[in-house]
Amino acid sequence: LYTRGGVGGTSVMRAPDFRGPWDLSAGVRFDEGAAPEITPLPAALADWAAPSTHARLFSRHENYLEWGVYNFAIQFDLLDLDPALWPPTLHDRQGLPGWTVEDLPGGPNPFRLAPTFEDNPMARGATTPSGYGGHSWISSFEAYRSVTGGVASHVGDSLGAAAVGIARSPVFTVMSSRLDFLLGGAGHPDSCALSLRRASDGALLFRTPPPGGPGTGVPGGEGLPLAPHAWDLRTLRGVAVQLELEDRAQGPGGFIALDEIRWGDENPDNADPPLLPGDRLGFVLLSETDNPWLPARGPLRLSLRIDRPGPYAAAIYDVRGRRVARLGGGDYLAGERTLSWAGGDLPAGVYLARIAGPGGALTRKVVLLR
Repeated sequence: LYTRGGVGGTSVMRAPDFRGPWDLSAGVRFDEGAAPEITPLPAALADWAAPSTHARLFSRHENYLEWGVYNFAIQFDLLDLDPALWPPTLHDRQGLPGWTVEDLPGGPNPFRLAPTFEDNPMARGATTPSGYGGHSWISSFEAYRSVTGGVASHVGDSLGAAAVGIARSPVFTVMSSRLDFLLGGAGHPDSCALSLRRASDGALLFRTPPPGGPGTGVPGGEGLPLAPHAWDLRTLRGVAVQLELEDRAQGPGGFIALDEIRWGDENPDNADPPLLPGDRLGFVLLSETDNPWLPARGPLRLSLRIDRPGPYAAAIYDVRGRRVARLGGGDYLAGERTLSWAGGDLPAGVYLARIAGPGGALTRKVVLLR
């Protein structure tokens, strides 16, 4: 790997061994950066890239023009030196695994390019960095991205405040007492927020807009560094939920930034309470067949909204407590489910429909007429 005068960037050529033959005319320029260096992957990056005999950390000197000023930075990416590949390939590291994104009219979707792997306070006109942790963060303003389609992004790029979109996490079950995170952005509470929604029906459980902050005269310079926030999840244990990150704002400071999402069981008394506490049972009876019930008019139906996924059982009992029929049972996922019973040849009388879930049981009296 080398930088050639008059050509710039990083080029590569190959030979059977160090003795050659080397053919400079066969060199391939594959990156914009200069002064390349490759090193083995540090052990600390094992969670970022699996150990490989061909993978190397590729660093180079990048210069870029931002706000009319030339700046310089060292850019790092993952380079694959597999002999079967030519030229060497920069690995794509884009994307939020498992998340889905929704495009909105009016601008590019920043979450299709997430996460952001570096920080760019100078381009934001800020005097302090973002305060992100680890190796990456999410920002709908920054375009300090990784590789896309085998080509490294330009250091210092920014999407600006025009980028809009929504990103939704995979559905997961709340298992902790609180959720902590870092959030940034210039406000826009009506159009930018991190939310938590119930998976069964999309009900809004939490919604936290960016904290806002003094402007710097440069769009994207407001509302950073990231500020800590926390949600109290005690009443939502076992509930299936989904995170939603939205940026609908295109005015000055119209961006949102997120990092360091952490689950824990520390005392959540100082955390924000939910907008809608979880139901104790983990499920809700939405509707039921008319009572008294005539089987000739159709089966008995009980419609449920399952908020807490897990084992469920439903059955019909007579007044002596004997089970006379099963309505259903098994591991139910979050969402709506209807249980039905045709009545069979049971005589008219009073029966009990009992539905049991992870959080308890619900019983309804059913009067069967013939």
